[in-house]
Amino acid sequence: LPDAYPQITVEQASDSTDEKYLFFIGEAADDYGFTRGGFYYQIERSTESGGTAVSDRGNEKIALEKSGNKAGFVHAWDMGQLQLQPGDRVNYYFEVWDNDAVNGPKSARSAMMQYRIPGKDELKELRDATNASVQSGLEKVLEELRDIRKETAEMEDKLLQKKELNWEDKKVLENLMQRQQQLQEKVGELKKELQENRQMEQEYLQPEEKIMEKQRQLEELFNEVMDEEMKELYKELQELMEQLNKEQSLEQMEEMDLNNEQLEQELDRMLELFKQLQLEEKMQEAINELEELAKEQEQVSEETKDKSSDMMDNIDKQDDINQKFEDIKKDLEEIEE
Repeated sequence: LPDAYPQITVEQASDSTDEKYLFFIGEAADDYGFTRGGFYYQIERSTESGGTAVSDRGNEKIALEKSGNKAGFVHAWDMGQLQLQPGDRVNYYFEVWDNDAVNGPKSARSAMMQYRIPGKDELKELRDATNASVQSGLEKVLEELRDIRKETAEMEDKLLQKKELNWEDKKVLENLMQRQQQLQEKVGELKKELQENRQMEQEYLQPEEKIMEKQRQLEELFNEVMDEEMKELYKELQELMEQLNKEQSLEQMEEMDLNNEQLEQELDRMLELFKQLQLEEKMQEAINELEELAKEQEQVSEETKDKSSDMMDNIDKQDDINQKFEDIKKDLEEIEE
């Protein structure tokens, strides 16, 4: 019987805390068995001209767990060790060889998989979009908190005029508590969104130390905004509502409103710090881009003086510098607004 080509299938997953740490589960099949298997990758580094060039190749052996004419394998790979930069791309695949002793081992490859780091401009757009989302989220949380405080005060006035809580009062309080819980969850989501954005920015965009310091301050404020004391207070109020205890419920509501007042002040402070942080980031980027542009302009000027240089190439470079300068001017206009 002729020896057929082997077959291979692979599934990929990433670590929930680090998307560059990958896990693979695969299975290979062949009519006569296998000799070996391997994992192969190729890195395409981003070039100054905006393209990519192959700079590194690598491979790793994989252990095949053979069972009859099938073989399973698992593999973990940390791309964090590759020191990838914005615009870089990694292509990778698995390959297995059968044990054809007559014609020589034949191989089968998995589908080519790819991981790409967005370019600097893309990363900045992604950061700005996330910042806008976080800012909008903070503004909505503040608006909702003020509504909750207003309705809590109205509910306190209403309860003061009643002898005891009834079923309807309990439902109103439950609704307030539910909204408070949702607000807490939203703040947690914004904190996670901001942390992911900062991690990406610090890894690839390398902001100035003073910017990073403000980022740390902002994260500390997020950590303080919803502490365990506040969560315990919600739990106690929930239990008192179940007992329809008017006096103690009023006391807890007053304490909760005091905490909400403090929370409102902290959120307002966070929002202002966040706006200031975005402004300073934009200013620093404009400064850095102008310094780089000045170097490019100086180089083009020197090349233009050199009569042996390509005049058309120099014109193209000058046009590129002019366009970059116009883009920076637009950024500065946005900063001024």
